[in-house]
Amino acid sequence: MSNLVIGWLPGKVCLGLSDRAGARKRLTHRIAERPSPPYLPRMRYAAHQRFIEPARPTKEPWRLIAGLLLLMVLFLALNWGLDAVIALLGGRELSTALTRLTQDQSGPGFALASLFRLGFLGVACILTVRTLHRRGGRSLFGDTKRALGQGGRVLVALALLYAAIAVLPPWGSDLQPEPNLPFGLWLSLLPLSLVAIIVQSGAEELVFRGYLQQQLAARFASPLIWAALPTALFAALHYAPALAGENAGLVALWAAAFGIAAADLTARAGTLGPAIAFHAFNNATALLLLGVAGNFDGLALYVLPVEMTDTAAIPALMLVDLCILFVGWLAARLAIRA
Repeated sequence: MSNLVIGWLPGKVCLGLSDRAGARKRLTHRIAERPSPPYLPRMRYAAHQRFIEPARPTKEPWRLIAGLLLLMVLFLALNWGLDAVIALLGGRELSTALTRLTQDQSGPGFALASLFRLGFLGVACILTVRTLHRRGGRSLFGDTKRALGQGGRVLVALALLYAAIAVLPPWGSDLQPEPNLPFGLWLSLLPLSLVAIIVQSGAEELVFRGYLQQQLAARFASPLIWAALPTALFAALHYAPALAGENAGLVALWAAAFGIAAADLTARAGTLGPAIAFHAFNNATALLLLGVAGNFDGLALYVLPVEMTDTAAIPALMLVDLCILFVGWLAARLAIRA
């Protein structure tokens, strides 16, 4: 506590240090008894300090900028390398078959290929921190055992929450889900689909709440920087007018709300476990259970018969999603406190 007060009340602490031993002792007692200011992120996010510690030795801004550029180059190179290996080892016939399989944007092949390819973000991120920041990839996760335990508790909390939402009223809706994949096909793809979602969610969290948040927080104390900047980039990458039309801003807003929630969970937990679980669970419900027709719906069991450009239905759905996201964030916070 005295270290914290030194930063905020330097005059009083210095005065205490210059007094007699008894006065210094009384001042120390008063400081220890003083309640922690509720507005101090450092106090709310004590575990965050351990999480960002590996980033402190290489926290220079130029290194982060260079790291982002290297990360993007590596991500593109890995995807290009995969295509080259497939063409070299499989020949034209295999390349043509895979292209045909993944070209149908409403098919399972396209969804699985896209999710797994996003996993290269995680590989590129780990290579970047090893190259430019001279630290191992495990430092992006925090304590592994703790991360797994926290992530498991978050998954259980979210599962219970969604089960309660499913059985509680209101039960009716103007938009009724329609079958998408045959149940047998969906069930046979489910193990691979879950792995793909974990790979994609984990890779994105490594970049945004791992690498970016760690490096920024090691340099800047304010959450307005280390939480807001990665969230702004995360939201910008979800801004897709070609897909969502006039609703693109709402989609980006939802992504921003998610980014803030994930940043908060990471800071409170001190690991990436809760954020990855939170991300994977949200994506699994949206991509595997109930999707939006024509919007990356190749793995969904059911879809809602509405287009992403619908300016009447989509805003209403987004409002409901934001409310569920907020309640899910609260449930996750309770889970990591257990």
